[in-house]
Amino acid sequence: MNDITAQLIMLKQSITVLLENVTEETMYNRPIPHKRSILELINHISCIPAADVLLSQSVSHQEIDAYYHQNWRISLPDIVNKFQCNMDSMIHYFQTQSVLELEKNSTSYWGAVHSQKGWALQIIEHLVHHRAQLHMYLDFSGTLKKIQLFD
Repeated sequence: MNDITAQLIMLKQSITVLLENVTEETMYNRPIPHKRSILELINHISCIPAADVLLSQSVSHQEIDAYYHQNWRISLPDIVNKFQCNMDSMIHYFQTQSVLELEKNSTSYWGAVHSQKGWALQIIEHLVHHRAQLHMYLDFSGTLKKIQLFD
């Protein structure tokens, strides 16, 4: 789990830097028509760590929808804080799992089956995907500063 934890910490750091590139003026931009606005994207990113852990615990589609609805934020500092707290909680969750718990399988509401370790890898993929999307959106908006995405 040490390698996975290191990747999660790197993701937390790099996404936080990207979130710091978002401004009150640019967060309402929709760089690609018919896709999420920057505000919608960063809200989604801030919820991924907690929502995806819930998915790893086999919660229902309705519970995930309710989680996202209850955790929508408009204030940029609130979104950044939510993301950082959710990342810390998720990292703690995976670090405190026993070897047996990490190997235990669970099934998502759409039928995907993974061990808890496998879910951690799925969460990394999900975060990397949206980190790249935010990076691109900020570049399109002209507010992207140089950032290290990989160690």
